[in-house]
Amino acid sequence: MDKSIKQVRQQLETLVSFLATTNDAPSADLMVVLGSNCVDVPNHAAQLYKQGCAPKVLFSGGRGRLSEGIPEHLTEAEFFRNSAVRAGVPLDAILLETKSTNMLENIRFTIEPVSKHGLVMLVTQPMLQRRAWATAQKWWPSQLALSNCPPPWRPALQTARWDELLGLADLAVGEIERLPKYGAKGDLVPQIIPSPVFEAYGLVKALLPPKTHEPCCA
Repeated sequence: MDKSIKQVRQQLETLVSFLATTNDAPSADLMVVLGSNCVDVPNHAAQLYKQGCAPKVLFSGGRGRLSEGIPEHLTEAEFFRNSAVRAGVPLDAILLETKSTNMLENIRFTIEPVSKHGLVMLVTQPMLQRRAWATAQKWWPSQLALSNCPPPWRPALQTARWDELLGLADLAVGEIERLPKYGAKGDLVPQIIPSPVFEAYGLVKALLPPKTHEPCCA
């Protein structure tokens, strides 16, 4: 089992390194944070805000597939806002978009506010970062400068138990499959999946229980 865990971690490192696309950008005019039930994301956004990375934070998200565990009276954006305020972000620095139900809507429903800025920092879960970036490239103004800053993910990968690794593997496999599917639909800018990433995808998918990994609206 120890050998299997090591092998899975190595393959997941390849997959997540590709999916969690990251740019070194010290500052932006606006930070856009895509909603979900992952509290690491608003906490990471709060740290970026306190480091002076952006003067305003826009949380985007109504309720959708990733709202599980969030109180029913809250949208994902409100849930993230509350977490960010507890982490030290002032209310007057926060903007909300509360109607979107999936990532495509996250991006399309924030076109107007991002159009008022020159440089936008995009923050979401590491596994979802590349798809978010590719979707933003498709729908946000072409002149907009865009940087990616997902939360750190390597520490969690290195300490994850076997069951947790399988959960991460399932997420990574699903994302690799969504990229070409959504690219063909015109939802995002098509992404080239490098050979080492595709090989890692095949090895990781082979470890998962039989399942149809149909892209879902997230």
